[in-house]
Amino acid sequence: MTSHAVDIPITDLDDDNDYLRPALMSDFDDDYSIPTREFTNLPPQSGKTSSFFDKIRSILTRKSVQALPEYYELQHTSQFATSGSESEHDSAVDHGQKVGKLRPDRILMLIFASFLFLIFVFAFVSKRNTEGYSKPILWNGTTEYYPTTIMISLDGFHPHYINSETTPHLHKMMANGYGTPYMVPSFPSSTFPNHWTMVTGLYPAEHGIVGNTFWDAANHRQFVNTKAKLSLPEYWWGGQPIWQTASYQGVELAVHMWPGSEVRFKNGNPMIVDQYNGSEVLSRKVDRMLGWLDLDISKRPELILGYAPTIDTLGHKYGVSGEQLKEGLTYVDTFIGAMVAGIELRNLTGIVNLIVVSDHGMAPTSNDRLVYLDDIVDTTKIEHTDGWPLYGLRPYLKYTVDEVYQELQSNVKGDSHYKVYLREEMPAEWNFGNVHRYEERIAPVWVVPDVGYAITNHSIMESQGNNYHPSGIHGYNNTEVLMRALFLAQGPYFKEKMGSPQMVKPFANTEIYNVICDTLNLVPLPNNGTTARVFSHGNALGDWQDDRAYPDVAFAMDSVVGNATYDILWGKAKGSKADNTDTKTEKKPAMESSSFEPDTTLSISSPSTSSPAKGGFLEHLGELWDDVEGFFGDVFGNNAKDDSDATKDKTEKVSHVIEDSVDKFNDAIEDGVEAIGEASKKNTVSFVRLQSTVAYEQLLASFKSDLKKAMIAKDGPKKTAIRNVMAVVKNKELEKMGKENNEFAAFDILSKIAQQRRDSIQQYSDASRTDLAEAEEYELTVVQEYLASLPVMSKAEISTKVTELINRLKEKAGENKVQMKDVMQAVNWKTLPAEWKASPVAVKAIMAQLHRELC
Repeated sequence: MTSHAVDIPITDLDDDNDYLRPALMSDFDDDYSIPTREFTNLPPQSGKTSSFFDKIRSILTRKSVQALPEYYELQHTSQFATSGSESEHDSAVDHGQKVGKLRPDRILMLIFASFLFLIFVFAFVSKRNTEGYSKPILWNGTTEYYPTTIMISLDGFHPHYINSETTPHLHKMMANGYGTPYMVPSFPSSTFPNHWTMVTGLYPAEHGIVGNTFWDAANHRQFVNTKAKLSLPEYWWGGQPIWQTASYQGVELAVHMWPGSEVRFKNGNPMIVDQYNGSEVLSRKVDRMLGWLDLDISKRPELILGYAPTIDTLGHKYGVSGEQLKEGLTYVDTFIGAMVAGIELRNLTGIVNLIVVSDHGMAPTSNDRLVYLDDIVDTTKIEHTDGWPLYGLRPYLKYTVDEVYQELQSNVKGDSHYKVYLREEMPAEWNFGNVHRYEERIAPVWVVPDVGYAITNHSIMESQGNNYHPSGIHGYNNTEVLMRALFLAQGPYFKEKMGSPQMVKPFANTEIYNVICDTLNLVPLPNNGTTARVFSHGNALGDWQDDRAYPDVAFAMDSVVGNATYDILWGKAKGSKADNTDTKTEKKPAMESSSFEPDTTLSISSPSTSSPAKGGFLEHLGELWDDVEGFFGDVFGNNAKDDSDATKDKTEKVSHVIEDSVDKFNDAIEDGVEAIGEASKKNTVSFVRLQSTVAYEQLLASFKSDLKKAMIAKDGPKKTAIRNVMAVVKNKELEKMGKENNEFAAFDILSKIAQQRRDSIQQYSDASRTDLAEAEEYELTVVQEYLASLPVMSKAEISTKVTELINRLKEKAGENKVQMKDVMQAVNWKTLPAEWKASPVAVKAIMAQLHRELC
């Protein structure tokens, strides 16, 4: 398992005590603007694919993937298996259920039926295994790809947060894409239970992660999501996550910070795992995940899971309204827009499925909506409390469950705004109480507040100055409007299933595991989702209208956005709130001022579908194929002569065909590169290169020239390395809109890329992934070559000049200490680039380092 360069161990991920710490506002990068990638792929073709590609695909798709392991068919019988003493616990729980007495003949019938069922499952999976699942190899115009799915979770993002002004990219996905108006989270509507549900298809009470914190009474262990030692042991995590399902069926997967992904299983772990880092800026996530799409097909993940905590963090800190949350929504929307643009610019819209989900919504809190636990029960009787904002209570052994339950019930009034349940009496729709696999992890008594109400006690409130916080919380009844989750999507799977963009009826998040499996043609394990495909015409939304209006609560509350896209499309008074807003428009209104400075130049439109000009790339390839096919038909067909003269003719013809084919292939490459250039001019991401120096333009020209040479030479590693460098440079161009692009800026960018490659080499080496380390080393070599070509002073030369400067200042200061500000003020920063031939950023960094050493 490899790690992302900026990763740190889990320290905070939707902590139940988030309100006790400052929000991770460093997650916002003031200089952030939308990143993108260099458009180096041919535009997709409309209509029927050329016969050349039909033939090529028919040959290439014969490749089969790794066979399923022998034990795969039996996974459904042991998917909750754990190590050590857990097996005893499982047995105790199962056998503790009361079962009616069975007659011997019925027992035999039951055994026989079970035997037949196992044979059927074994035969079904074995048939699929022995026949071999052939992954189709797809073509984006320049590179081979397997079908790919990306799923990104926006923690705490409610569907009602979307409108055309604040979140234009998500607005477009909701108004003109695939998905559902809302998704129902699982109970409790907390982060860890729901993220594990989405990747297993199981209810929390069936996969074992029943809360962000809870007590396992069977084994006397405490689970705390923010403490690695108390959450990462495999023991806790039941079910089979999607990465195991994928791995067992030959599909590679990479995970960026998904809750639970850091757990190490005995088998089937993801190829790449990035540990949680709550302060990582979203632009880095874009680079990371889109970078995986640029890997060689042998190393490229086919399923990518990503996680962004931004909206959840802001929701806890500021609630469900306010400018801070509104700016955060625009920031996250820009992140999704960058992912969409990155897919489009790689010409992967017909290959990659993009799914955007959330785990739950958010409810506001208030000092007027509090339930004091120490007012309704004697808390000295309680040994453990589970969950938040609902509370599961475990009394000490000397007190009975019924005693605590009756005390709680006696304090329930008509206006109490909470309900008390025994575990066995919890509503069936929650799929939480009653009899479940992990019922010993569910407390015997529960206090469940109404949505928007919070449970606390007097001592906590005194410590907080009698001002309750956090300002927003979740974890309530999963069917509440405020707890609803998001599911939006685009890509070939959804187009194939639904045709033109349209939504399906709301569904539970237990369906996601099956949907992902379906996008990649994987066989899912038995789970709590439905067997029928969610995305089908029979489940289309039609004229569905929501019979509940956001926020559907009895108290007054503000909404972060007006003119919500949801209300316009499916609200009770459908269209009455539209305010002349056309939900089908692709034009993006101007953004309100924001410290995030979102990039509004990103224009997401349909890629060109024009057919190639005659004599172009595909035409040359078609001619090449016809020549080769005709040659083999003539030379090796049934009517071919079998004498020495015929053999001589064959040899000569082989020589001529190969010679001619090489010429045509080179023509095809030339035309392909020209087509790439033309497509780049029509790039859907528009930017203006202002004040670019000659040296900067020469660097870009060398990128393009070297890329063309690498394509002709079929030098895959160099082609990938150059594309990666070009992508980062273009990202920075967009961020520096209107500012000078010069050799010093290029030097800074390339230096940063070089350092990132060094970090990656070290990490891959530490993880014994020499193959990945070697690939990074090659890219580092390419970057260093470009660095050396720039007319910029080297680090050693800068160090020499800065050392001389500091020594002069020290001599002048005498006994007085030279301050850093003295060094900074000794340089004319306006003329420095021309005089020193050096980047001001590089000079300042070296100044700081040498000042510490010399002063």
